[in-house]
Amino acid sequence: VVQHHFIDLVTQQNTMLIGDIWQSIYAFRGAQVDLYVNFYYKHKATILFLDTNFRSAKEIVSMSNNFTTYAEFIPEFLRKDTMHFKTNQGHIDTLVSLGNHEQAQLVVSKIKDILSSGKSVSDIAILSRVNYYLLFLQKELLKNKIPFISKENMVTKEILLVLNFMKLLDKISN
Repeated sequence: VVQHHFIDLVTQQNTMLIGDIWQSIYAFRGAQVDLYVNFYYKHKATILFLDTNFRSAKEIVSMSNNFTTYAEFIPEFLRKDTMHFKTNQGHIDTLVSLGNHEQAQLVVSKIKDILSSGKSVSDIAILSRVNYYLLFLQKELLKNKIPFISKENMVTKEILLVLNFMKLLDKISN
């Protein structure tokens, strides 16, 4: 949001927004679909899609495409069908349980299975619909001595400095 206000302050024309609306899964980091939509209408923008995923395996890209087909929060003109570059299949597990504690235990059990098959913790990613659940998972990971990286343990002094500077700019502009 601060970046959006900053761009409005320093530019009047020839403004370009580069990003991926499908990264809105990062809302916990401040990503907002509305910024793309508002930018499109405000600047009468031309959209150029980057529609090849070079990072993820075929199965992951396919599941992502299936999910985004039904994402009601994405306007039709911003929808895209992403192609995969990697030919390996990848693997996705969907786990369902009754409660937060049980789900955390189930996820940790699955992680242990993956690690015992020779994989590394760096081969594992966990996405959650809500941050609240991750508190239960973090407790279970710590209890089982499984290392993890989360938003909270990635914040550095440099990142805090930049965030505070951006907040200051936002206050000045208001």
